[in-house]
Amino acid sequence: MAKPVTLNVGGTVYTTSLDTLTRFPDSMLAAMFSGKMPTAQDAHGRFFIDRDGKIFRHVLNFLRTSRLDLPAGFGETELLRREADFYQIGPLAEALRGRSGSPWASEGGLGGGFGPGRGNALLHVDTERRALSVHYTVREAPQVYTLVARSLEVFTTNIFCTAPTFFKVLRAHTSSSSSSVKSDRGSAPPRRYHMCLQWASPGDTRGLPAREFSRLGLAKLHSTAGGGPPRPVDSVRALTEEVMQLALRAGFCLDAAFPEPADLLNSTTLRFVRYC
Repeated sequence: MAKPVTLNVGGTVYTTSLDTLTRFPDSMLAAMFSGKMPTAQDAHGRFFIDRDGKIFRHVLNFLRTSRLDLPAGFGETELLRREADFYQIGPLAEALRGRSGSPWASEGGLGGGFGPGRGNALLHVDTERRALSVHYTVREAPQVYTLVARSLEVFTTNIFCTAPTFFKVLRAHTSSSSSSVKSDRGSAPPRRYHMCLQWASPGDTRGLPAREFSRLGLAKLHSTAGGGPPRPVDSVRALTEEVMQLALRAGFCLDAAFPEPADLLNSTTLRFVRYC
């Protein structure tokens, strides 16, 4: 039997299973509990989600049964719609569409086209940095080799977005020197909602042999936004600025920034939401 998972949702405690939370692979809960998004914990070690705890029971029941069973006279349909949008549970949103007053019934579902008002969507960007020690040899002469040791700052950026067209626009505005940019293609079932960038600053890697770039699976990122020659993306700040500009143009609003909201461009985690 699977080990139970305990959640603290807005102060209300729930116990369920990992299979239930990840039932819909494209949902935010599946991303959280499959390691693609960071999770927070309360003082008792329970996974913490800062949302409406009372309404979450209906979300959880839908995850368990794939049925929308609401009590007679249920008066919080609009709130439940917003929670379905936040958690990005497409089948729940679809089930709610049959109820009157849906503000986005005609938008083609969650994660519609790119642009303001083209569908509810969630965008989550998380960047980690780490020091990487690299050792390689340089041929100084036909029979002379020198061992070189360097320390590089390497970044891994995971982007989760329920509007797949956002990735198309992001690729159109950035270029990469290697194939280290992944979007979970080739897996079964395919996931259209995740992109992983593993990159290093061009200045930090100056002089690093091309074979080492390939061996380490690193990329050099460049921005092509605004025309003109490509500009290097050489810091978390530069990448954050690029993503924020594209997100705001796409109709997203910033929902949260970590670890320090006051220092927005140096934030390592950003969450955007879009409501049609």
